[in-house]
Amino acid sequence: MLAAAGARLRLIAVTGGEASHPGADPEAIARVRTAESAAARHVLGLQDIEVIRLRLPDAGLGGREDELASGLRELCAGFAVCLAPWEADAHADHEAAGRAARRAARPVLSYPIWMWHWAEPADRRVAWPRACRVPLPAAVAALKADATRLLAAAMLAAYGLLMTPAVKSMVSATYVRDIDTSRAFYELLGFREQFAGTAATSAWSSLHHGGLSVLLTSTTPPLDIPQLPLLFYFFYDDIDAVVRILDAAGVQVTHTGHPPHALGGEVKVLDPDGNTVLLGQREPSTSQPPNTGDEASVRFSLLREAAALVSARGGAGHQCQARDPHSGPCLSKADVKLADSMGDKAWVCLAHADEILLTVPEAFIASEDGRGLAAFLSRS
Repeated sequence: MLAAAGARLRLIAVTGGEASHPGADPEAIARVRTAESAAARHVLGLQDIEVIRLRLPDAGLGGREDELASGLRELCAGFAVCLAPWEADAHADHEAAGRAARRAARPVLSYPIWMWHWAEPADRRVAWPRACRVPLPAAVAALKADATRLLAAAMLAAYGLLMTPAVKSMVSATYVRDIDTSRAFYELLGFREQFAGTAATSAWSSLHHGGLSVLLTSTTPPLDIPQLPLLFYFFYDDIDAVVRILDAAGVQVTHTGHPPHALGGEVKVLDPDGNTVLLGQREPSTSQPPNTGDEASVRFSLLREAAALVSARGGAGHQCQARDPHSGPCLSKADVKLADSMGDKAWVCLAHADEILLTVPEAFIASEDGRGLAAFLSRS
């Protein structure tokens, strides 16, 4: 739009983008990046604008920020405005380039890049009141989309690499029967509500703790979801402090020992809907007494949790359907239901379940209600 209006433009490529794919040939990556930039400019009708390449090290601008600021000061002279990456974009090079631009030029308008991947609506890390939106005519928006697609296409065609966006955060979601009761439970674990909403037949609450998010959702009438043998696993830096809070609130806590992944201790609790939540501490702290063994602890087992849920519903009512190669049919009672991706299923004892899950890659623990997809698809 600026070019069409006759504005003088100068594009400054600070790095060659050669570090975008660790393990790949950086010189080849830089060549592809240069080619795709030229192709994108052609699509946008900017093939004749001035391009200056500084060739500073990709993924290394933090150590060259002074040099960059000095170079930009001269390169930006005589221009009405400088457009630069946002200096809080959660990407080291973007932030360094944004800071250098603010030191070198006036005025500076910042644009986010990675923020669109990690920010949430009303995210407090973003200065939304200072943000502005530039509406694009439909034809210009279409050209922009075409130019953007060239990035992935050029990388795949020229170097056999498919560009995929990096995952910056994840939100864990769970359906609950009562939003208020579940919110109170997760607040004991250190989470605090940041956003919430209701509708005619649903409600939700977004809880945050540090960089973690848990989304609680409920429906009216509530969904009939079976209890899960493991819903979440949270690691803490002080598991004993968490246990004291849970004890004070009357939440039953089961110590499951000091497994290799939680040498500082592991405990099991049930959420208000009866789902298992594990809490652990990766390394022991200096304030903890030496671990003298886990004789009094109950080691967590996903299979045992699944079997306990079956037992709570009255048991399987079956004999184990597995057979031993030499002794014939197993005489133990069945504890859990297993299935595989081909549709076969069987009720088996814990011993055979453990063996099957270790030796049959396609096997998994199945729901014991037996309704499956057929019941859903046959609804009238």
